[in-house]
Amino acid sequence: GVDLNRNYFTPKDPTLYRQPNDKPDSTWDDYGASDSVYSDTYRGPYGNSEPEIKAITKLVNSKHIDTVIDIHSYSNAILYPWGHTTEPTQWDAIYKEVGQEMAKAVNNKYYVEQSVSMYPTTGSSEDYHHVEGRFNYTLEIGNSFYPKSKEELEMLKNEVLAMTKVFMKNLINNKIPTQKFITTYQNTH
Repeated sequence: GVDLNRNYFTPKDPTLYRQPNDKPDSTWDDYGASDSVYSDTYRGPYGNSEPEIKAITKLVNSKHIDTVIDIHSYSNAILYPWGHTTEPTQWDAIYKEVGQEMAKAVNNKYYVEQSVSMYPTTGSSEDYHHVEGRFNYTLEIGNSFYPKSKEELEMLKNEVLAMTKVFMKNLINNKIPTQKFITTYQNTH
């Protein structure tokens, strides 16, 4: 099947889905996702091909959603863009600062890093949302793909809640850039 977190595409930057030297008819040059239908990181036949991705992109665009937290498993990590390059984003300092606050809320059990540091990804939700102007994180929760007990599930739920509260506090206090923030900033500078 298709790895949904390799299926995002935006015409604003097609290289987020496929790097320029990555040809769709071969797998030897794959970077960040695979063209092989047998791979765990299969990107799909084309960007935004999957109904789940179509639904998410339609929702965030039609409702003018400004921020996103995408929850995955596993690694105990708070990841921020980019997944396809080591270049910093314009918001790197904010990503690091707010991410550290989120980690502190769970006793520094989670580490904060640029997504590409874990492994390169193309077609990821975080890169898609960032290019579309949405401040976002990917939370890689837990130590395995699935919780092993009800207690572990409860613990993970509490960790996500604690980190989300910190995120929301920073959003309310205007530390996190939003479209309203960006528009206001651009109009005053």
